[in-house]
Amino acid sequence: MRILTLVASVGVFAVAHAAAAQQASLTTGVGALPVFPGNPEATAQLATIVNGVRVQHLPVDPLIGKVNYAVLVAHAPATRVLMMARTVAARLPVARDALAPNSNDLDIVQAEEALSFNISKEIIAQIRAATSEPSIAAPLGTLTQLVASHVEVNRAADIVLSLVKRGATSKQLASLVDAVNSDVALGGRPDEALTIRMRFLTAALAPAATVQQGTGSQLTNGASVPTKPPKP
Repeated sequence: MRILTLVASVGVFAVAHAAAAQQASLTTGVGALPVFPGNPEATAQLATIVNGVRVQHLPVDPLIGKVNYAVLVAHAPATRVLMMARTVAARLPVARDALAPNSNDLDIVQAEEALSFNISKEIIAQIRAATSEPSIAAPLGTLTQLVASHVEVNRAADIVLSLVKRGATSKQLASLVDAVNSDVALGGRPDEALTIRMRFLTAALAPAATVQQGTGSQLTNGASVPTKPPKP
């Protein structure tokens, strides 16, 4: 039941290494990657994979971060690291396509992570289309965390999509995940914890009627929109 904490911890570690590796790669290129001692062939293959991502103008952050984690922390064998690297490299263009035409490096990184949890390209595209915000990194991160906690993919996607359409902020989305994580750590079931926490969040959000009509899904400058009273 501690999977959310585990995923968050691994994610923070990988992102930290990814940022450092990305910065190093700007000046040292392939030298930012780990070397497999006594296995120059595997080292060369890894460099080829990373360069293949770079020439497509895709962010190498998630790839370098996950490789560093696998090599430096998990001490995975070269064959497994290369398999993982190829898988991540293959997901990155899919992530960018799902976000088109409004992709950016941060969102591509989050979309790649979502794809790794079997969240479909179509779901990512729906979230991208639901808002005119420049970045959907927060909604994608929330969705990935919920799925990692064993919330069913379609249910988690419906919830996140609904929250995005109702103008939930990044802080509110992060708070939702933190609250669910806390409940699960205390022994609660992920689905039940999510249902309870969603009640609190939806009560704090503006009704769907306040969402702009047409393209995008932003709230109308904070102005309230009258809604019909509930039927008796």
